[in-house]
Amino acid sequence: MAVQIHIIIISSPQESATRDALAAELRRAGADVWYDDVSRAKDQALATFRRELRRRAVVLALLSREALAIERIQRQMALIHEFYQREPQRLLLAFSSEQITAVDVNDRLFVQEYRQVEVVGLRPAEVTERALRLLTLAAASSAADALDDALTRGKALLARQAFEESLREFQRATQLAAASFATWFCLGYAYGCLLRWEQALDAYEHALNLTPDHAGAWNNKGEMLYNLGRYQLALAAYERALALDAKNAVAWNNRGVARYALSEPRLALSDYERAIELDADYAAPWNNRGVIYNDARRQNEALAAFDRALALEPRYTAAWSNRGNALSDLRRYSKALTDYDHALALEPDEVNALYNKGNALYSLRRFRQAVVGYDQALARDPAYISAWVNKGAALYELRDYNAALVAYDRALALDSKSAAAWSGKAMTLRALRRTSEAEEAERRARALGA
Repeated sequence: MAVQIHIIIISSPQESATRDALAAELRRAGADVWYDDVSRAKDQALATFRRELRRRAVVLALLSREALAIERIQRQMALIHEFYQREPQRLLLAFSSEQITAVDVNDRLFVQEYRQVEVVGLRPAEVTERALRLLTLAAASSAADALDDALTRGKALLARQAFEESLREFQRATQLAAASFATWFCLGYAYGCLLRWEQALDAYEHALNLTPDHAGAWNNKGEMLYNLGRYQLALAAYERALALDAKNAVAWNNRGVARYALSEPRLALSDYERAIELDADYAAPWNNRGVIYNDARRQNEALAAFDRALALEPRYTAAWSNRGNALSDLRRYSKALTDYDHALALEPDEVNALYNKGNALYSLRRFRQAVVGYDQALARDPAYISAWVNKGAALYELRDYNAALVAYDRALALDSKSAAAWSGKAMTLRALRRTSEAEEAERRARALGA
């Protein structure tokens, strides 16, 4: 089922009546709509606009030559241009009473990225009807605008997280225009949203064959390589992206993630710091910095970083889960449970949050509830070895030795060199008075360094 679409509207004060009518109808249709408060100070307004733009994939611009002469509109258009250059899957729609070209805007190229819709006098009822039609996909596409319609429809569906439907539109677009960079980029993006990493990688490579110097495509190619576990190749892709766009905070953060996966935490931290320097309102590097601090047993600094990430993005599942980990490491298990529950309220199937919640419950000696947490994690990932081991430990504490033995054996079936599983199995066999088997398990555990 498609989720709520997040929209940002830009307009001049002269179009406020049209803007308000448009926003009201979109909200009635279930959209989340934001536009800026012109009463804010200039720098504060632009920072707020950037934060909102980051999480809103659809821009509706009410444009006129007069509006484009306003400094605030120009600054907003420049930010939209910056985001779009890196993320061409964004949907930009411009409603105007006349065709506006790039030359009309002081030779800036911002306008050409928008699909322009002419509406006489920017009449509110007509703007609203056209916007709803484009965003709800109610209108059939015409032969003349088939490619534009496929891309618009696909991007609107992406913004609503209707990924399978968006994929079909982008597949159609590549058939209509096989030499279009945008169609292949958007196709790769849709495949990535569906976790079809190899097909996404192939689509991004098609896009880069057409436009080899697109930093956003190199960054996204890196993400697909990372998801496939090809960390060194991902690192090279991020470095290519940064060579083309040294101010791309997302690519800096992603390079840090690849370096962390390659066991280079110091270099990873440096990349996260650079991402924060470029964009202090970008939540991901704050979260990732927190992970590195927590690994280094700098839990208080980790908590501050996670708090910053959550202040910027309150629905950031990983940051809630990671803050729970830091609190657990400080033995503040009850507060950690609250954070894990926050994470699970956002993503009920988040395996690590379920596992770590089980660990916190275990530490609070709430063993039956811990077993439930481990079972929930294992239902989603049956190969989660640590969950099997810790489930065994919780069952041992409950004196359910036969069930504990089953859990340890499941862990060892997945990894016969798990010292923790052999140690737990030995202890359980002792409790069952199976002495010779326990001695053999102890021998295996010692050989593995337990």
